[in-house]
Amino acid sequence: MRKPKTLSKMQAQVADWNSKHGIGADVTVHLGNGRLVATRTASEAYVLCGRTPVVFLVGIPGSRPLDQVTPAQTSARAA
Repeated sequence: MRKPKTLSKMQAQVADWNSKHGIGADVTVHLGNGRLVATRTASEAYVLCGRTPVVFLVGIPGSRPLDQVTPAQTSARAA
């Protein structure tokens, strides 16, 4: 069984994501049925209920765990 992430590690993951990928970033989401869907972020990432780092996506109901979202090569924030 995998050890759960600590809140501080999840907050660090969210901070790292948000520093690299803004709202509107191109991403691919891995859905539970094995499908990959290209979309964009509709929010910044955040820790949901102290348990899961998530982000909202355009055209996808609800938030998705960051572990299921892969940024596109062109989605990095401009420096």
